[in-house]
Amino acid sequence: MSHGKERAEKNCLNCGTEVAGRYCQQCGQENIEPKETFFHLVKHFFYDITHFDGKFFETVKLILFKPGFLSKQYMAGKRVSYLNPIRMYVFTSAFFFLIFFSFMSPGETLKMSEVKPKNKVAGLAEILKGAKEDMEDEIKNSKDSAEKTEKLKQIAAIEHDLERLAKDSTIVSDSLESFKYVFQKAKINPFEKRFESAEAYDSVQNSLQGDAKDSWMEQFFTRKKIMWDKKYGEGHVMEALKEKFLHSIPQMLFVSLPFFALLLKLLYIRRKKFYYADHGIFSIHLYCAIFILLLIIFGLNKMREATHWEWLSAIISLSAFSILVYIYMALKKFYEQGYVKTFFKYFILMILNSVVAGILLMLFLLLSVVRL
Repeated sequence: MSHGKERAEKNCLNCGTEVAGRYCQQCGQENIEPKETFFHLVKHFFYDITHFDGKFFETVKLILFKPGFLSKQYMAGKRVSYLNPIRMYVFTSAFFFLIFFSFMSPGETLKMSEVKPKNKVAGLAEILKGAKEDMEDEIKNSKDSAEKTEKLKQIAAIEHDLERLAKDSTIVSDSLESFKYVFQKAKINPFEKRFESAEAYDSVQNSLQGDAKDSWMEQFFTRKKIMWDKKYGEGHVMEALKEKFLHSIPQMLFVSLPFFALLLKLLYIRRKKFYYADHGIFSIHLYCAIFILLLIIFGLNKMREATHWEWLSAIISLSAFSILVYIYMALKKFYEQGYVKTFFKYFILMILNSVVAGILLMLFLLLSVVRL
């Protein structure tokens, strides 16, 4: 109730219905004077905040210390005294990820690199020069005279081919004497290849024939790698991927909610009194509890790092284990089944949820790669 002055007129300003009391029985709007003083707005603001706080802390207390109780209350229709599950999830998850990202920041904000990465490959001549340098290093480290002799022959062939390329840049790799032991060597990981541009890479690929060419997947990732190096700077791609993936975790958890509720529906399919929505409400309350418990663990871990109190490690481990115990107790209280049957279903739930989580993890990781 806003404690505003009630209107003398009995027509609802929102829908026009004749109002029997202080609230419209059709739309629920309070029949009060529409013009409010600044003092009343301030008072109304503090009333709403304290009212929200009262519901929030009461809801948190019940979620933490009475697993499954709040979901049963919601099923029974007792809802006014507690915070709405959706609002509770939005508030709790927002606060959780605000703290989470402050703890799990990948590091400095990534910027587009203005510096050209070193050791880039621009064409066939550069590949031959790189191969020559590798062979010279192998000669220095080798103790086998026969191997050294073979490497010297290969270096001589490379030098001959470099002279030919200097005179005619249109020569294709197949006609090079050094082709068989430079371009037909084992494939390089696409993420280890270094090219100045996609055009340079395409030029090299167009000069190759048959199995010497990269597969379509290798070509795809090599071109992506070139683009990422230019965008984030060489050596920062994994940091960028980590940042993209971390910021997709809230969406991943939100998407996992209906799947978790579906698993519960399948596990308790014989319990006809539970509808899918009931499993959904239980899942939301469970997620909220896990968020809060993880926040406690984060706080304890930060305290341990700041104070160097190693005895806090035992409390942190116990708190982490308490999450598993909490899930079991919530299942036991909400679905009202025996300890053994609940443990059996709890065990199956953990396995199935791990599979679902793994699939979602891979999908969101792939999505993060695409969005880079």
